[in-house]
Amino acid sequence: MVKISPSGLTPRISAIDEASDVSSTAPTVLLLCTGNICRSPMAEGLLRQALARHGVPAEVLSAGTSFDGRPAEAEAVKAMAALGIDISDHRSRLLDRALVDSADLVLGMERVHVREAVLASPAKSSRIFTLKELVRRAELAGPRAQSETLEAWLGRLDAGRSRAELIGLGGDDGVADPFRQSYDAFRRCAAELAEYLDRVVAAAWPRAEGGVA
Repeated sequence: MVKISPSGLTPRISAIDEASDVSSTAPTVLLLCTGNICRSPMAEGLLRQALARHGVPAEVLSAGTSFDGRPAEAEAVKAMAALGIDISDHRSRLLDRALVDSADLVLGMERVHVREAVLASPAKSSRIFTLKELVRRAELAGPRAQSETLEAWLGRLDAGRSRAELIGLGGDDGVADPFRQSYDAFRRCAAELAEYLDRVVAAAWPRAEGGVA
């Protein structure tokens, strides 16, 4: 089982070149939801697993807009354990400007989370998307090119976004919140997150085996 480390660094697996310098080359991805006890900790574990599987060293963090210091919901822990991911040590943290500023990519579970991240750090808006919006825009604009930085690729995806999209008015790009629902709801949420996060990795790191940051 993959244990999610408190440091936020994706655990090494044999596919990752041991010479990779995670501290200097790894991008930071921040995942957001409301409580940071259901969707975003599940997404954190799933994204770490997907990045490690593709040989991408990265730092993956999560936060929320409501709670600080709470463990992940028991059904979230159970759903992740079924996929070989241990999030039992997770504790929620509150979104703040420092977290947004430190991230190379910010992914919200709903548009309200995008709005809160943009309000926290307006200058970083070009790197803040809902998970589903990023996938949709990536599949329209095309994957990151071999010589393209992550920042430049996200700039391409950001081009043409309206103010309404940035502050979360209208439309629906959300991943349904399973909070206080059955285990099956958490399992379905985990499956949806896994699908979209795999598509993010495929688009943002298309040469993953070669190791790009």
